[in-house]
Formats: sequence, structure tokens, C-alpha cells
Amino acid sequence: MTIGDKVLPLTPDAGGVSTIHLWMDGSVIEVFIDDRQAMTARCYTPSTGNIGVGWTGAATALKSLTVSGVKPISPDRLTS
Repeated sequence: MTIGDKVLPLTPDAGGVSTIHLWMDGSVIEVFIDDRQAMTARCYTPSTGNIGVGWTGAATALKSLTVSGVKPISPDRLTS
């Protein structure tokens, strides 16, 4: 798996399945891969657009994808 300029190896389970958990909160983005690898990145530039998820592998290789909305606790996450 490649995130920015960092490459993290997948280590699938016995069934050949990898899990990727992506958490975003304020300026922090955390990625957990197969419960073994982790990466944290910070972004301080506000986004004017939507955030998207892309898959470039074979369609049959993606077993499931769940996207959940996150409700901000305040209009300005950095001050309240």
C-alpha cells in the first residue's frame, strides 16, 4: 500500500485478506494495515473539496468498503 511517498507492505491473513482502517480527525490522518503496520500524517491546510477513496486493484480483490460520516464537535475543531 502506498500513502504519499511511503510504502507499507500488506500482510494478508490465512485467507489472503488484508484490512485497512483509515481514521481522520481534525488535522490527523491515521492508517492501520492488517493490525501490524501504522502510519500517521498531519495536514494543516483546509480542504475546499470533498475527500475521496480510490481503489486501483482488481475489482474482485476488494471484499468490502465501509465509509462512515463523522460529525464535527465544533465548527472550528482546533479551538473548541
